[in-house]
Amino acid sequence: MKFAQIKTAIIDNSEISIIDLEITILNGLPTFEISGLNNYKGQQCYSRVRAALKNNGFTIPRSRIVCHLTKDIKNGDIRSLDLALAIAILLADRQITNVQNRVWFIIGQLSLSGKVLPVNGVFAISRDDRISNHSWIIPFQNQSELKQEDYSNKYIVDNLNQAVEIIENKNSDRFRAKHVKSDPIKIKPEPIYELVGQPLAKRALLIALAGKHPLLLIGSPGSGKTTLANQAAYYMPQLDSDELDQVRKIYSMYGVWDEQIDQGIIRPFQAPHHTVTQMALIGGGNDLVPGLITYAHNGMLFLDELSEFKPNILELLRQPLSERTIELARKNLTVKYPADFLLIAATNPCPCGYRLENDQRCQCGVAEIKRFKKRLSGPIMDRFQISVIMNDLSQNDLIKTVKNNLITQTKIKRIQQLIIKAQELQSARCNAHNIDFAYNGQIKIQNLADFFVIKTKALNHFNQITQYHLLSPRSYLALLRVARTIADLEQKEEVSEAHLHEALLLRVNSEIY
Repeated sequence: MKFAQIKTAIIDNSEISIIDLEITILNGLPTFEISGLNNYKGQQCYSRVRAALKNNGFTIPRSRIVCHLTKDIKNGDIRSLDLALAIAILLADRQITNVQNRVWFIIGQLSLSGKVLPVNGVFAISRDDRISNHSWIIPFQNQSELKQEDYSNKYIVDNLNQAVEIIENKNSDRFRAKHVKSDPIKIKPEPIYELVGQPLAKRALLIALAGKHPLLLIGSPGSGKTTLANQAAYYMPQLDSDELDQVRKIYSMYGVWDEQIDQGIIRPFQAPHHTVTQMALIGGGNDLVPGLITYAHNGMLFLDELSEFKPNILELLRQPLSERTIELARKNLTVKYPADFLLIAATNPCPCGYRLENDQRCQCGVAEIKRFKKRLSGPIMDRFQISVIMNDLSQNDLIKTVKNNLITQTKIKRIQQLIIKAQELQSARCNAHNIDFAYNGQIKIQNLADFFVIKTKALNHFNQITQYHLLSPRSYLALLRVARTIADLEQKEEVSEAHLHEALLLRVNSEIY
């Protein structure tokens, strides 16, 4: 019996499908039949494999070839099956021999010349226990995604002939995978320049990072909003092992592997242009691919020129900000992606941008300003737990900007340590109440004042001050959340009146914006 079986895998609708690819060669007219896959896609796959085999000196069986996939593939990229199909055909036709009778897991796409090209999802697949004990053959260009303690049964290939040598155990050791050290030039973080002035905005950013509070920067053009936001990704503490695995898995599965992210040097940072489409931002399409909010998972999403985004695009962020996931649906298919990101946004206060300056530069009329403010709905503005105004730099600060001093790594580490210590207090508080960890800006729990240890006297005094501010319930709770983070940064067990007052200072009055 001419039969062969190879294990392979495919990313299908955000799921890793481990598949047995079976080949049998029967008597009959030369045809190729496949089950478990759309016939048109199956014929495309076989055409690539047939060309690669022929161009590398192998014989195409002049018989009926039947291929069976043990799982149905709906929307996956079938090119990752190419190499497995080619090896299975050669084994079934007895052109090569599995000398050591190993169970092979093979993944990789083939060019028509027989070159093995990279595929998506190698890191994610490597975390699957179902194939951990098998012998692997993967593309050479995916080697950096292997994060293993034992590489003894992992092989990398650059072309079809190398894969054949491994199967036949001919000098296979020279194709064994190994730990790849990252190129120091590629992973070196970009220099960060000091932002002169803006002490309130810097304080707001520190609090936002410590408690994962959505932050809105409102200010004139050139006041440093974008510069400050770009620095945030470097101030955020490095990903822990679980967070890093989550991010690696996402970036691996969708072909956006990044060496800086892989090394955990900086957290994911996404900054889409205000013309971004719905699909690009939250995901979707025929294959329900993830969007930028998923690529920002465990990192930061920065929306510059917030008022220029289409209102319907911004409204789509309400669910992810609340649930920390995004659910996409199409026909009978539903996919849920992680989307736990810190939102930072920047906007001008009016069309010209100078309304909040103490001069006569702003010529915007009342009607223009109203129309401009209406671009951001109340529910979206309510999601920002911190909002601050950034005015033009003073003359002295402008002179200092010419020096462009770099922020030292020592200062960055000091800021990161402040944030880490504050987050350790948040974790300890969750553990004490036997609930899953959540940052102050995200935690969902009844009786927030008791959980945050806000004394009744301080809270009553604060309520007297805020009763004239026309706060929504969400805005009021946001103030308590921010006050708790301020106390955590100071390593205080209780939230004082001073912490509550500072939280109120870090919220722009709705009459202003």
